[in-house]
Amino acid sequence: MGAFFHDAVIEWWESPIHRTHKEEESLYAIIRTGGKQYKVAEKTVISVEKLDVNKDDTIELNDVLMVADGDTVRVGTPALEGVKVTAKVLDTVKGVKIHGFTYKPKKNVQRHYGHRQWHTQLRIESIEG
Repeated sequence: MGAFFHDAVIEWWESPIHRTHKEEESLYAIIRTGGKQYKVAEKTVISVEKLDVNKDDTIELNDVLMVADGDTVRVGTPALEGVKVTAKVLDTVKGVKIHGFTYKPKKNVQRHYGHRQWHTQLRIESIEG
């Protein structure tokens, strides 16, 4: 029973499906912007907290926490020196509406409100360094 399971795992690990999935993300980075961390690869589109940039601008994100290229992984303390991620600004849009409701019990006081957070959409062009 144990040998069969081991053989199945080895077969899955060496299968073309697993290798192509692994090759898709051979180069990726973990960046920090707006107090959040994002895993990015080239040609991916991410939505980050609003940045003060114009549409179609190219920006450099220098706060790179980790870079992985195949089997090589570099981790910064806290950020890597000399590594930058270049991204193109696609647009600044509003996010999903959040509906809020507050009330005070026994006082017949109710309040409904909504909020839509601004986000900047970025397409990652390159990871350098």
